[in-house]
Amino acid sequence: MKDGTIPSEKGNHIQESFDIFLAEVQGGNFIGGPVERILRAMYGQAMTSVIKANPAVAFRNLFQNLAFYPDKSNLWNPKNRAMTPKEMGFMETHVFQDSALEAWMFTDSAFLNSVPGFRVLNTVANNVKFYPWSDRLNRMWAFWGKKNAVERVMTSGESMDVKLKKVKMDDLSIAHQKKALEVLSNDGVDAFGNYLAKNLVEDVHFLYDRAQRSPAEMPPGTARLLLNLFTFPRAYAERLVRSAQKIKESPASPEGFRAMKVALSQLALGYLTGEVYQMVTGRLDNPYNPLNIISFEAGGLAISSIATPSTVGNDILTAAFSGDPEMQTAAMGRLSMNIPRLIDMYIPYYMLVLNSLESATDKSNLDRRTLRQIRSAFDSEYNFRKQAYDIDRSWYEQWQHAFFGAGVDRTIRQREAERKKGKRSRTRSRERSRR
Repeated sequence: MKDGTIPSEKGNHIQESFDIFLAEVQGGNFIGGPVERILRAMYGQAMTSVIKANPAVAFRNLFQNLAFYPDKSNLWNPKNRAMTPKEMGFMETHVFQDSALEAWMFTDSAFLNSVPGFRVLNTVANNVKFYPWSDRLNRMWAFWGKKNAVERVMTSGESMDVKLKKVKMDDLSIAHQKKALEVLSNDGVDAFGNYLAKNLVEDVHFLYDRAQRSPAEMPPGTARLLLNLFTFPRAYAERLVRSAQKIKESPASPEGFRAMKVALSQLALGYLTGEVYQMVTGRLDNPYNPLNIISFEAGGLAISSIATPSTVGNDILTAAFSGDPEMQTAAMGRLSMNIPRLIDMYIPYYMLVLNSLESATDKSNLDRRTLRQIRSAFDSEYNFRKQAYDIDRSWYEQWQHAFFGAGVDRTIRQREAERKKGKRSRTRSRERSRR
């Protein structure tokens, strides 16, 4: 840049990217005023409750190796040995993303951290760490499988060319292949296995440490909140694009076939893994359906953490002070839905406790039921249907509901509705036959 060999326009862009990177490494890239600090506190609390302290999200995360790991036999090969203390130390330093996940979830900014009484809930969430521990187990399993696979190949008596093919060097970019060969040459087989295993883990479970990602993912201020959940769909799509490029470059070569296998595994086996997750948990959405992953909505939870309390506040004012009976009725109807949503968004373990209570009593939506019952006490025109919250679950459905939420309840309601519809249809058929 200084000697003029790089055009000034390109040089300015490089300098800007470098400055962004330095700010990120030094931890000073979130620059904002009082409003942004408030938004960050609200978003951090929502991430603590909805993501970090949510066993359903953590359990979903445990399926990621089955969905995206390209050579799944490595994950349960009986020849795999246990990790050594040295390898565990390498994972602590270079593989696990504990501190990066904490920064990604903004939990240090969560507003309940400074609220007496509620602070203990965040303390428990920060110690139990459902989601971070599931990510840690995922990375350990993936690293263990790949490191063992590389070790078995590299200690065999085959030629180096054959060994490099068997350790799937072609899965790496050209730059990473060169780096891997440099590590092998300078540091030996053990460091080479660590390097390949680390790269695979990042390929399957992605990087949450912004300083190791592109400058485009290091935005300051509010943009960081709005694009925070973009990490997963971006990395997922990037992996597919990388495979597509290799297929395009050499469609009939072993490298092309390998890239096709990796892409199909990510798409098809990922989708099937999501179907298994749905059957086990009773959840309605397939988390590894490609369409669900890439349909990213900017803002997401960040916007909801702001919009939901605002909506609840407006509806409370409308219900209390509006002179229009229709507006008051509509506002009270929305409050019975949005107040539970607001509590779940900000209070860790609220939904886990509520779902467990509902499972034990064969009830559904107890929070909404309570709010609507209170409404019926002073609204004579409101028809409160107590029996509408009764539900008949099997023992397995009780377990599903307790840990994974209301998806199974909607399935039960749909099943009951279809059964009643079929019964009415059979009754009408019998009446017509009698005529």
